Amino acid sequence: MKGQKMKPMKNRSRIVLGILSDQQLMNTLVNASRQTWIPSFPYDLFYFVGRRREHLPQFSPILNVIELPTDDNEYPPVNKTFNVWTYFYMQHLSHYDYFMVIDADTYVNVENLQIMLNEIRCQDCYVGYPATGEPYEQKRLGLQVPYCLGMGYVIARNTLSQFGSHIEVCRRSTVANHSDTELGRCIYRFTSGLSCTKAQVPMERVMYTTNNQGTVIPFTHDSDGRLLIEFPKAPPTRFFKAALVHPLKTSDAFYQFHHQVKLQLRPILPPAFLNGSCVANPVIQNEIYPQNRSVLECRLQIPKQSAYNLSSLSAFVITLPGYEQRLQRTINNFEKHNIHLHAFYGVSNVQAPNITNITKGEWNLRLTMIRLIQTVINAKLQQILIVEDDAIPHRRFSELFKALVHDHRCRECVSGGILMLGSTTWSA
Repeated sequence: MKGQKMKPMKNRSRIVLGILSDQQLMNTLVNASRQTWIPSFPYDLFYFVGRRREHLPQFSPILNVIELPTDDNEYPPVNKTFNVWTYFYMQHLSHYDYFMVIDADTYVNVENLQIMLNEIRCQDCYVGYPATGEPYEQKRLGLQVPYCLGMGYVIARNTLSQFGSHIEVCRRSTVANHSDTELGRCIYRFTSGLSCTKAQVPMERVMYTTNNQGTVIPFTHDSDGRLLIEFPKAPPTRFFKAALVHPLKTSDAFYQFHHQVKLQLRPILPPAFLNGSCVANPVIQNEIYPQNRSVLECRLQIPKQSAYNLSSLSAFVITLPGYEQRLQRTINNFEKHNIHLHAFYGVSNVQAPNITNITKGEWNLRLTMIRLIQTVINAKLQQILIVEDDAIPHRRFSELFKALVHDHRCRECVSGGILMLGSTTWSA
């Protein structure tokens, strides 16, 4: 097996992770993982691929890519899986307490995974997502207990020490064309009947998605038996609580879900995903998908924030030339609340494109907001208040505004977000 040799360790580390991949996925899904969750992963990490006939560029030595003596395109990866565990048994048995393997299309929520791993204290264990196989396979498998699905599982060092020397026997006596069932059979056979234990923190499988109308679209398989499914744009709440989510079949799915995890985004959900879920805005949820039941509002983790000071707020008032008297009146009214407005002159008299249904006034306001937002971005302002030149503040505006800013709906906003303070109807 080719790969970088690890430096000898004086002390055994607690966890090591292996990602079961192939050389093509290293440039797609694994690359997406390396740009999303892997930078915050605190444990040792190996990437496992097979051999390819054609000459391919070498991977960087710092990645710990292990080339296994089996076909890189093998599917299901029965031999590749056995080779991973042979490698860990032969090269690293004394280096780690627990060995974890995941598929390349598994997303790791590192914070949740650490909670799960910290709760594992067993000396003989095999932990993951238990399954029993298809009914037609169960008799042939001879398994009386569950095995762990290949999406991700943990094996203790003592468990590996028991079945590791028998892996070649297991390889020669396979009865099913599934890597996870065959590994489960091997562990069961040579560890006195050890079975897969359900992880304390959930692992979630993507079993279906929905279209724009909220209709459920189940998964399918390609001609080789690989799962085909599109990751939902609005994932259910249980995905955010999971240690592992599987499968994510595109790099874009990794970037999308990681963005939602890190910013604690809880999007509007189609009805099929509402059971056991919460949303950030139940009002809009019910407007888009009317329900005869209440929808829970998500309470998110609030980052540490300094006390809010209205006098430091960057505030703009949108106006047009010729409205100086109205502009000054609005500026004076907000000064009474310790808010200092800066005039921002908007766009006017630009005709809306024929391809749109919006009015000339709406189009000019849109152009004005684009210019204002770009100004804010260039100035690197963090929080801004925008009012129009005919806005009239409530007599308790500063008091009510502070209360709104400190409300959990605003404080839970990790990055970005808009708070609408009022609305008005107008014609072009």
